[in-house]
Amino acid sequence: MSADEAESEVLFMKTYSIIKLDEITNLNNDRKSLNQKVLLGLATREEFLKQIKVELNMLDTCQLKIEQEMKENNTEDINTEILTILSNRINEMYKNMFLLFPVEKTSLSEYIDFCSNNALFITKCSNMLEILMLKYHSDPEVYITAATYEFDDRNNVESARRYFSEGLKHHENCKNLYVEEFWVEVQHLEKTEGASLPIAIEKYRNLIKRFANDIEFHFILLDRAIKLSTVRELQCNVVRDMIKKYKHSELMWQKLAQIHFDGFIYDQKTEQLHYDKNYINGIRNCIKTYENGLKENLPLKNKLKLWTFYIDHIIEIRKSYRMKKETIRNFMNETMERAFQEAHENKALCKAEYYIYWTENTNKDCHRIMKESVKVIKDSVDLWYNLISYYLKYDSLEMGIEAFQAGVRALTNKSMPLWEILILYMANTHPKLVK
Repeated sequence: MSADEAESEVLFMKTYSIIKLDEITNLNNDRKSLNQKVLLGLATREEFLKQIKVELNMLDTCQLKIEQEMKENNTEDINTEILTILSNRINEMYKNMFLLFPVEKTSLSEYIDFCSNNALFITKCSNMLEILMLKYHSDPEVYITAATYEFDDRNNVESARRYFSEGLKHHENCKNLYVEEFWVEVQHLEKTEGASLPIAIEKYRNLIKRFANDIEFHFILLDRAIKLSTVRELQCNVVRDMIKKYKHSELMWQKLAQIHFDGFIYDQKTEQLHYDKNYINGIRNCIKTYENGLKENLPLKNKLKLWTFYIDHIIEIRKSYRMKKETIRNFMNETMERAFQEAHENKALCKAEYYIYWTENTNKDCHRIMKESVKVIKDSVDLWYNLISYYLKYDSLEMGIEAFQAGVRALTNKSMPLWEILILYMANTHPKLVK
C-alpha cells in the first residue's frame, strides 16, 4: 500500500471516528507483523483468516458509515477511496493465502462472496480461480464452488463447464460434481429458452449411461429437472426413461406417485408431462399411480414394499390440510377403505399401527377389522388390548374373556396389559369375583 493510501485511510478513520487512534496503530502493527511472517515463511492459514476477518469487519463498518453520511447529509459527495483501499488489501491477503496453502472450500466460498459483493474484483476473482484450479485438485467441492460462481455471478456458462470438466478429470467418481454440472445445464436451458436443449440432453444421456441401474441417482436428476417450469422436454425425457428402466421397482412407482402428488402429471400414453396447479388432480393421479404399480408383475417382496409406501402416503394425505375440502375428504375416505382392505387381503398390511389406524378411521365394521388384525399380527399387545377393550366397553364379557385367553396364549410373557385391563373391568363390575 502506498504512503498516500495509508494517509487516506488514517484520515478517514479519524474523520468519521471509525476506531480510536491507538486502535489504528495496533491494526497497522498487526498488518506489518503478518507481512513480515509471509516474507519469512512463518505465516499460518489461521493468521491470514483472522486478519481477513478484521479487514472485512472494517470494510463493512466504513461502508455503513459512508451510507449513513450520504443519507443524513443528503449528498453523495463523500470520498469512498477507503473502500477501494480496504478491498485491495483483502483481495491481496486472500491471494497470498491461496498461493501459500491448499485451497479449502469454505475459504474459497468466502472469497467468492467478497468478490461478488465488490464489483471491482469480479474479474480479479475469475482470474484467481483459473490460477487456483490449475494448482489444487484435492477437493471436488472447490470445482463446484468455482463453476457455480462463474455461472451465477458472471453469467459465464463456458467457464462453468470448464471447471466441471477439469474437476471430473480429477474426481471422475464424484456424483455431486455430475449432479451440479447437470443442474447448471438445466438452468442454462431455461435461460436460453430451450436453445441449449441438445447440450442438456447429451449431458443427461451420458449421466444415465455412466450411472446405469442407479435409480437413486436418476431420482436426483429428476428432482433437479423439475425445479424449473420451462424445461418440459428435458423433464419428459427424464421421467420417460425412469418409467421404462425401472418399471419393476417399487421405488420408481413411489417416486412417480410423489411427483404426481406434487402436480407434475405424466401421461404414459402421450409421454408428455405437464404441471397441474389443482391439487385435487395431483392427489387423484398419485393414488392412480400406486394402484397401477400394484397391478404390475413386481416380485412379491417389492410389491409388499409398494403397499407400505401406498398406505403411508394415504395416511399422510388424510392428515394434511387438503382434507378440509369435502370432495377430497370423501375421495380419500373411499380410497382408505379400499386400499386397506385390499392390502389386508394381500397380506400386505404388516404393521399393527396400520390396523389401529384403520379401526379408528373406518366408517364400516371396526369389530371385524379388530378380529382380523389379531389373526394377522398375533404378537401385537396393542391389537389384542384394543380388541378386548372393545368387548368390555360394550359389556360383552364372554367375548372379552375369550379374546383375553387367546391373547394370553399368543403373547405369553408379554400379556400383562391384558391382565390389567380385565382385572380393572372386573373390579368395577364384579368386585366380589376379584376378591
